[in-house]
Amino acid sequence: MLPVESFHLLSFRFSVLAPIRRLPHFHGPQWMGLFRNLINFVGAADGIDSLSSSVWVQPIETGILSYDEGDTISLGLVVPSSGAQLLQDVLERFNAVTVGKGHFQTGITVKLESAISRLTAKQWSAADPPLSLEDLTPEIERLCQLDTFSIETLSPLRIPRPEGLKGEQHRYCDAEYFLSGTTEKPFARFLEKVRGGHAVSANSDLLITGGAMTWLDVSYGDARGKTVGGVTGILTVSGRPSRGEAECLVWGQYVGVGKNAAFGLGFYRIPQLETALRITPLTRATTLFGRAVNLQALTDSLGSLSDSSPGPDGMSLTDARAAGPPLLRKILDNACSGLPVGPIPLKPYAIPKASGGYRAIHIQNIGERILHRAFANTLSPSLEGLLSSSAYAYRRGLSRKNAARTLQGLLAEEHSLGIKADIATFFDSVNTSDLCALLLGMYPAEPLAFFLSAWLHTIARQGISGLPQGWSLSPPLSNLYLERFDRTMDRHGFRLVRFADDFVVLCRGGVSSDTVLRAVESSLAELGLSLRPDKTSEVVGGTQVSFLGYLVSAEEIREAGRPDEPPEEVWLPVFRPDWQNGLPVYLTSICRGAYSSGPSLVVNKTDENSESIPWNRISRLVVVGRSSFSGGVMYRAVREEIPVTFIDVMGRTRGRLTATSGDIFDHTPVQTEKCADRDWVLDVSRRLVAAKIHNAYVLLRRNDKVVHELKDLEAQVTQVSSLESLRGVEGTAARIYFEYFGGLVAPFEFTGRVYRPPDGPVNVLLSFGYTLLYNRLTAVLADKGFNPRKGIFHREHGRHAALASDLLEPLRHLADRIVLSLIHLGEVTPDDFASQDAGAGTTCRMNGKGFRTFINRYEWTMASNFTPRKGQKTSYNGWLDETVDAFKRDVLYNIPYEPLRID
Repeated sequence: MLPVESFHLLSFRFSVLAPIRRLPHFHGPQWMGLFRNLINFVGAADGIDSLSSSVWVQPIETGILSYDEGDTISLGLVVPSSGAQLLQDVLERFNAVTVGKGHFQTGITVKLESAISRLTAKQWSAADPPLSLEDLTPEIERLCQLDTFSIETLSPLRIPRPEGLKGEQHRYCDAEYFLSGTTEKPFARFLEKVRGGHAVSANSDLLITGGAMTWLDVSYGDARGKTVGGVTGILTVSGRPSRGEAECLVWGQYVGVGKNAAFGLGFYRIPQLETALRITPLTRATTLFGRAVNLQALTDSLGSLSDSSPGPDGMSLTDARAAGPPLLRKILDNACSGLPVGPIPLKPYAIPKASGGYRAIHIQNIGERILHRAFANTLSPSLEGLLSSSAYAYRRGLSRKNAARTLQGLLAEEHSLGIKADIATFFDSVNTSDLCALLLGMYPAEPLAFFLSAWLHTIARQGISGLPQGWSLSPPLSNLYLERFDRTMDRHGFRLVRFADDFVVLCRGGVSSDTVLRAVESSLAELGLSLRPDKTSEVVGGTQVSFLGYLVSAEEIREAGRPDEPPEEVWLPVFRPDWQNGLPVYLTSICRGAYSSGPSLVVNKTDENSESIPWNRISRLVVVGRSSFSGGVMYRAVREEIPVTFIDVMGRTRGRLTATSGDIFDHTPVQTEKCADRDWVLDVSRRLVAAKIHNAYVLLRRNDKVVHELKDLEAQVTQVSSLESLRGVEGTAARIYFEYFGGLVAPFEFTGRVYRPPDGPVNVLLSFGYTLLYNRLTAVLADKGFNPRKGIFHREHGRHAALASDLLEPLRHLADRIVLSLIHLGEVTPDDFASQDAGAGTTCRMNGKGFRTFINRYEWTMASNFTPRKGQKTSYNGWLDETVDAFKRDVLYNIPYEPLRID
């Protein structure tokens, strides 16, 4: 069988000259208007009869609602051979004339950049050969070998029903016609209506055995609400096509099926033929995926996430925000590397339900949460115009109060009979295969739809039913899934008010509540859903309706308290922040008691003030020395799964208290692997030493000593190629620093740094400060799952915590600052020290008064707040945890560690 007509297939690229806003979901009529005006204009000028109705646009960027200046637009076009020369004349003049008054206007909003033949993949010319069956032979032969294949819509299909099956609201083949199972040979009608002159028998034995479709209205013309429409989605067809049927179906992919070809309706593809293609498929130039996967969109996504427990990789939201752009670039690269194929890492939780039993929750890694929130932020506005006005949940500007007001209005308009109901286990019951069919049909050639489809199929293979609760994408996808139910209620003439899976369906008198109930149950059954009997009740005129926490009548809306059980997903965090997400709290000598009060830990301070800290914002509790606290503090910490560490006044760990269910992390295997990477070790060591030298320079500058040699040495750090060379630079910087530091410690003398034993008061103070910080860092490292003895820059030996010494380097200025404060404020004097000869040198020791004074100053300093660069205010105690967390992000997630650099 040969086609009667021959066609050229073109692919256009346009650049956007000015912003284009408020596009409908499908752009066919808007592009048709531009080409019709152009062809009529050029045809009239050349004295040629118009062929505009025979030129069929094929929009591919469905779902894009706006373009910005500089964007690129992709468009397909089908033109009969008889109109090829006229089209070439039109394209030659495209950018030279100004035509159109809608969204797309030549010379004003769009400029033609290229017109490519889909047959040759080269610049198109009217002299090019048209599409022939020979071009389609590989696809035809492949289709003849298939027992099952799919029809995936690229635009809505507007196929008239057979005369005997038409009704007032059923003039065209809709989802009911194709999928209800009540129509005899529905696919035969599809074959009959393929364009281009084919005449295939209506007696085809090909059967529709699955799929999902919904109706999409297509707006056109100037009149508001003027639409045509068709079905979109996927049909699964079983049966091996005959040669004639295969030719018809393959040909139909390029010329379409059904009515309104000029608007771009009726195009589809058979995805199983992708490997046999000779014709270049249409692809998008602007994608929703691209608008979601970029640094700005991911930054916005990260900023909008709420705290919740970490996923399997242990990275918290706090970690992600601290990691910043390097993490987002990694997420971007991973998303662009391909579709999700392997198992998605998930952390399961079981959350008790108010009605009994448990709700299964699966927590993603933070990277996936950021990406999916960006997807949701991009997809939701695109879906907005497709959703029924009956749906109120998860939509910007709408709320349960809006739903209650609409319900009140309907009751006042005497829609007084119906039912109030909930869908049973809705999110778990969503048929994700059907949902994928809707997504792929409504967003043709869209990478975001491909990504979401692959993701939904992957989690289904992992045993997760339906839409995972608490995930950012589940709300917009749930509304899309229920759009068919909303539309069916409207077709029945009912009035629906729906908030997620909680809804009221009303009608006027003349229809019984039982009729409404049967229609609701039937519609939901088609979607694989059912009602909760215990939540289904009759609505009777004159009575109040309990809905979404309100008591609603025709006269008023009253708060009824919280709903008995609100919609299962309010899409706020289902967990308190995990203990890793908060801040450490230190109970030290400056505390005068601590106790648990309600949701908070109350800490009394020496100045008679107290601080109330929510338990859910505490990451670790550190008890220093003999700090006073009630027994209830320890009990509450264990109950909240907050680890408690006991350290002595020197910072040495003496014990730990953890809940049996608390997470215990061991990062030593990864730590060991990273430490074997010489390039990584050198890179981190450079960062540590550079930060140490920088902070030393700033401390001296704050004390009116500007030492340019230190800045020069800091610059040299980036050039060294070995740890030995780096140690040489670090040693030189330390010597220069302490030479100038000695001029700041009068009345004490200081001629240079002496370690073991210290030879004078200043060295005693410095060694004591470094030791306190070293011990406290050692405790933090151990609490967070690291081996403190596995160092990077410092060599490992004996019981030395080499890693604590590494992370101490950028913080040494803190101990130096404490020493200067003690001396300048006169809090320590020469009388607080005693010296004695020790062979070749002198040994100096600090007495009890000096020890207590130092500890007091140290604890006050460590408890004081500061604001690190690009960070939030925190205490120095809190910064010890943050610097270890930053190191963890480098070790576990390859996010470069940035030591503290002061200003």
